[in-house]
Amino acid sequence: MLGGLLALISATFFSLNNAQARRGVVTGTVWQAMAVSVPFGVPFFFVALLIFGSLSELATFTWMEMFWLACAGIVHFVVGRYANYRGAKAMGANLVGPIQDVNILVSLGFAVFLLGEKLNGLMVIGILLVCFGPVLTWNRGGAKPAAPTSFQPKWGEGILFAVISALAYGTSPDRKSTRLNS
Repeated sequence: MLGGLLALISATFFSLNNAQARRGVVTGTVWQAMAVSVPFGVPFFFVALLIFGSLSELATFTWMEMFWLACAGIVHFVVGRYANYRGAKAMGANLVGPIQDVNILVSLGFAVFLLGEKLNGLMVIGILLVCFGPVLTWNRGGAKPAAPTSFQPKWGEGILFAVISALAYGTSPDRKSTRLNS
């Protein structure tokens, strides 16, 4: 029960973040969003380590492990976030989101083919629901927008950067790949 509640709270805050980031990059630049969001990650990471009493665990990492952890952070928080913001600026967070969900399949591919993970039937059903659940909410043309908008999606740019962010998020530890392991 607690896991489900925490997952719902997490999804709510990620959705709120996506909506707010989209509003930010509409009036500002992607680099401005990066300058605000990326530098906050490291201090919050250390605060979380302190809260959970895990700061001393950093001393157990080798230099090579620190290097790979830093690389994963750069791929996820710099490359992935830049591409996420750029895609959202080009075609909106609602259109970018389903494309970015491909990161689940990228993570799954790495887990199965490179790390030798095994899937059971229940896991496959869960993966299919996560991947294809957004199709159930797809508007089939019945509802009209409340107000006309002048926004015209830049499909090519948006899709390109959504795919780049999906690859970056799928190859680095993130919220969705860790969700598959629980």
